Amino acid sequence: MYVDTANLSAPNQLANIALMGADRLMFGTDSPPLTTPLDACISQVRDLPITDADKERILGSNARELFGLGQ
Repeated sequence: MYVDTANLSAPNQLANIALMGADRLMFGTDSPPLTTPLDACISQVRDLPITDADKERILGSNARELFGLGQ
């Protein structure tokens, strides 16, 4: 099971990481229909108090691994 970051709640993201691990969280925006600017969504993940490695997992590595992209 994976969850995404399609909200701007840092406490929610941290709770998901605590429950499932950063390896089960993937970047998402729900755009459309939501219109949150992409930069804000990326910054929200980059500003989390987690390791840089976990940020990279969330922002792309998890999706590449799950979907077999870039291999």
